[in-house]
Amino acid sequence: MLRLISALLFIIGLAAVGFGIWSYMGREEPAGMDAAPLPPPVERSVSAVPELPPVTMSEEFVGPESVGPARTTDDIVENLEDVPIAYEAPETARLEKTFQLPPPAEPPAELLGRLDAAIREALVGQEADVVLFRGFDTLHELPSMQDRFRVRPATVANYPMYRGVAQLVGMDALPVVGSLGEQVELMSAHWDEYDYLFAHEKAADRAGHDGDRPGKIAAIEAVDAVIPDLVSLGPDVLVVTGDHSAPTQLNAHSWHPVPTLLWGDKAGRDAVQRFGERACATGILGHLRTQDLMPLMLASAGRLEKYGA
Repeated sequence: MLRLISALLFIIGLAAVGFGIWSYMGREEPAGMDAAPLPPPVERSVSAVPELPPVTMSEEFVGPESVGPARTTDDIVENLEDVPIAYEAPETARLEKTFQLPPPAEPPAELLGRLDAAIREALVGQEADVVLFRGFDTLHELPSMQDRFRVRPATVANYPMYRGVAQLVGMDALPVVGSLGEQVELMSAHWDEYDYLFAHEKAADRAGHDGDRPGKIAAIEAVDAVIPDLVSLGPDVLVVTGDHSAPTQLNAHSWHPVPTLLWGDKAGRDAVQRFGERACATGILGHLRTQDLMPLMLASAGRLEKYGA
């Protein structure tokens, strides 16, 4: 039985200038759009409307029989349909029933800023010192890796954010250990329980933020040192890549693509002998999107059924 004990993704945050896991596709307008004729004007008839005396509405939106705060524009329209209007002299006409408008909504950015400040104050002296709001208004329930890819996944990552993201997509979080070598030992101890294992190395990203080029080189060399141990475990597929680039020249994350290594008996071969941005730019994977990497891993592990001829 082939096993995808594979996706041992070491997120090493390389400074990249070549091979990419992101691609962008331009969009063209359909031919002939500018030449399309406009539809003929539509004639409409208007019925005569009896003239009514001018009405002046009171600026007070309160009253003893208030309809209550309107939740939406539709609510306001529905409420007004039942509100009788007295057509009297312009200076005395008023709404007999009124509704109370809600106060203006606070801009989300200001509200979130105040919430963030309150959380930071409450966390003073605690192990956690900040809450990450990235994507808080767009998060939907995510499909698990079990449901989407039919794998039994787990992570040995140490960094809290990656452990949290891994659990969001259904990975079991194995105990926190120290070094990268200990992560490999932990994978070996649980080898028969899972068929997808995810590891993570933070040091390269940290060195990129600090502008520490020697430190970044040392972090990548630490990953190199455990590759033989990973291969000796016998995975069907091994992947090494980064989730973003963090060049030491910029001291920050950047837009550059990152190199990706996909290794396995069925993964195919190319002439690339080095793992780096310029070298990987010439590999057979070309430039691909992150979302296309998992299908390639599954296919290379023999986990996909053939469709069609």
